[in-house]
Amino acid sequence: MSKDRHIEYVANVELPPGKRQHHIKCIIRERGSERGMCLSVLVEDNGLLVWTCHACGVSGYAFPSGQRLGPPSRLATTPRKLATPSTLLGAPSGLPPVPAACWGASRPITPDTPAAEYLRARGCPLPPPGSHLKWHPRMRDFGTGFIGPALLALITDPLTGAPTSLHTTWIDVSGKLNGPRRKYWKRLPKRGVCRLWPDGELHGALAVGEGIETALSLSLLTGAAWAAVDAGNLSVVPVLPGVSRLSIAVDHDRAGLRSAHALGSRWREAGAEVRYLISPMPDDDLNDVLRRAGRDGLRQGLDDLNGEQFHARFLHAENQ
Repeated sequence: MSKDRHIEYVANVELPPGKRQHHIKCIIRERGSERGMCLSVLVEDNGLLVWTCHACGVSGYAFPSGQRLGPPSRLATTPRKLATPSTLLGAPSGLPPVPAACWGASRPITPDTPAAEYLRARGCPLPPPGSHLKWHPRMRDFGTGFIGPALLALITDPLTGAPTSLHTTWIDVSGKLNGPRRKYWKRLPKRGVCRLWPDGELHGALAVGEGIETALSLSLLTGAAWAAVDAGNLSVVPVLPGVSRLSIAVDHDRAGLRSAHALGSRWREAGAEVRYLISPMPDDDLNDVLRRAGRDGLRQGLDDLNGEQFHARFLHAENQ
């Protein structure tokens, strides 16, 4: 896509120092002259490159390659016209400019990508087309300046689907985490879910896990699944209209047991059928079982509990 080429081009072009506004030749149409280039690049105070191609009619944002950005202090005063073109970058409207730019520069997880290698090393299936889990080849951590491949999870409101934040997991193709710890986008709301599968594939049943890898592991048993990303989010996933069956991947630790109990109790009170999938081993999650037992042994390595059985398991753990 032309916008992707523009983003990569602007990020790597050497701009003359000392000026904040630059005009360069468009990489797609190669229009312009020394007196009037058609690609305008504005350097923000924090190093962010805001670009507009007057020949192609597209605009967006880029991060300067090999440079560390300062804090995004100008975002609060970014003109309104720069806060709305996220749809040009392939990002849902509603996110501020910088996270919208990151999401717009992210790519689907296809079998030939480093993100797919990471997930395969963890035993996980790849998310389907339309997933809110993608990957970014050069995601920057604003705090440390670290740049590396990362999973990007778009966080949305469970009921409305409105975007609220981004969550980043820096990865290694060996299946290990890399660089900074997992994190939400700073100063954006954390509440929400990552729709690993689109709403249209739920078919009256929702499967949800705490972490991304856990939820992908759960999908091997249930089909379409969402990730709550953390225990706090898992505990407050609201009852969804038209969904009568809930499967919960329970992390076998105190936070995971409590959040799964809170979630399942609310859904059961609303009349939903709830099942809990949990490793019998403390401090395990579903992805731990998957990596240990493989896909064929995943179900045999888990306890599949109904509401009463899990409630008894929860009370026993609380009294330990």
